[in-house]
Amino acid sequence: KVRILGSAALETAAVAAGVAHGAITVNGKLWDAAAGAALVIEAGGRVTDLSGREIFPFDLRDYDGAKVPFLAAAPSAHGELLAVITGDP
Repeated sequence: KVRILGSAALETAAVAAGVAHGAITVNGKLWDAAAGAALVIEAGGRVTDLSGREIFPFDLRDYDGAKVPFLAAAPSAHGELLAVITGDP
């Protein structure tokens, strides 16, 4: 089931807790990703951009406040969710 909770932090915390398989955020900023991503990574999950590249560690020297779309997911679900996002079966 797809759920929209309205909070990137809440959605990524649900992934870290094992309540959700994954969370996709497309309009978030870096501060929307950071805390939840730390939880997901520490729980053994993955946090990548929408093409599958890890987004942390993040180089802040060039960050200008732009959007940081990301996928946070359990390792078992990451590949399948990424395939849905990219349209690559």
